[in-house]
Amino acid sequence: MERGINLLKSRDSVFRGLLAVVDLVNDPAAVHGHLASFEPDVIDFNIPHATHDQPLARLDSTKPEYGIWLSRVFDAWIGGDHRNVVRFAEDIMALSCGVKVSVETLGLAPSRIAVIESNGTYESTDTLRAAGEGQSKLDLDVFRHSLDDVLHHPNITFRDSGLESLSDECQRRSLVEVCGGGYLPHRFSSSNGYRNPSVYCADLTYLISRVQRHLDAAGWEVGLRRQ
Repeated sequence: MERGINLLKSRDSVFRGLLAVVDLVNDPAAVHGHLASFEPDVIDFNIPHATHDQPLARLDSTKPEYGIWLSRVFDAWIGGDHRNVVRFAEDIMALSCGVKVSVETLGLAPSRIAVIESNGTYESTDTLRAAGEGQSKLDLDVFRHSLDDVLHHPNITFRDSGLESLSDECQRRSLVEVCGGGYLPHRFSSSNGYRNPSVYCADLTYLISRVQRHLDAAGWEVGLRRQ
């Protein structure tokens, strides 16, 4: 990995950031510190994909382990002398303070993302493949359809309805404007489609609450909390 990163760093116009998938067995502060040593502009951390049909095994199912892990990354980043941005932390802080950012994994802003495959077919967010075979398919292609056709496809537009597209439980949650119900693939179940809370709901609650406590302590006005 280090050899590949150093090759990218040799071309300043190419190297901008790093993306890591959370592995609970590794120390979060140490992981962030190691990645930060490469001096990227941005570091982001993804939670492994899981659905209600295929939940992820945890070390301790009684704890929000992924939320705790990411909170420790946040603490290491905010408490250290790092030049890099940690994207999930910056996004949570912005959303908590009322900034209407467009983030695919958080918040209620429409996600206008489509993927063009190498054979010319359009797909919705390609991570929906984690929800099951065909979940990302639109049956559209660049040869017969325009981007307007893609933007008006039902599998794209249903995400534009924001709060209304979420489960009743999510709509009642105090942090919904920030978590946005969680990342779309992580809400899926074969019985109820995407109208479920995220399988990482407890983790997101823990993480967002930790970040918002920091904002409160720093004197920032956290404006998106429902009572």
